[in-house]
Amino acid sequence: MRGFSALLFIVWFALKKDPMLGFGAVVGSTAFFITHGFKRYAEAQERRMLHDQTSMSDIAKIPISWSVIDAHL
Repeated sequence: MRGFSALLFIVWFALKKDPMLGFGAVVGSTAFFITHGFKRYAEAQERRMLHDQTSMSDIAKIPISWSVIDAHL
């Protein structure tokens, strides 16, 4: 909840200063949360793949490996 409060505070004052600055703050935070979600998904898939909780073929593991590599860059 602290992160949401800080984001709300930043957007509120950015909108007062300049509407485009506020828009940029919203776009930036949206991009952050989307990429953060991708990273968390890739980490979960990596844990699942490494602990072999599923019977995935080697071919099926390739896209997951790419997303894990991309998330760590």
